[in-house]
Amino acid sequence: ELVNRQLTRAGGAVRMTDGVEVRICGRVRWYAPRGALQLRMHAIDPEFTLGRLQEDRDRLLASLASEGLLDRNAARPMPLVPLRVGLITSQGSAAQADVLAEL
Repeated sequence: ELVNRQLTRAGGAVRMTDGVEVRICGRVRWYAPRGALQLRMHAIDPEFTLGRLQEDRDRLLASLASEGLLDRNAARPMPLVPLRVGLITSQGSAAQADVLAEL
């Protein structure tokens, strides 16, 4: 939870999940009788994690652009009347009532 708070404070909307790379500062301790290795973290470098995520995003966008996929939706003609409308909200919400009232 400490890591998530520090990442959020640094301006990132990232949560610690499998595969997220982090750079931490801490002390490593070895307890020989049990053969236990312990890492006591005291700081995290959020710029490292957020920078890696930004690099991944930039690579993905460059790949999509090179394949011509970024502008694909904008290139489609817009119908005069929508054929389908999608609404993501809870059942019986004010948003649902507003959309149904307008349609």
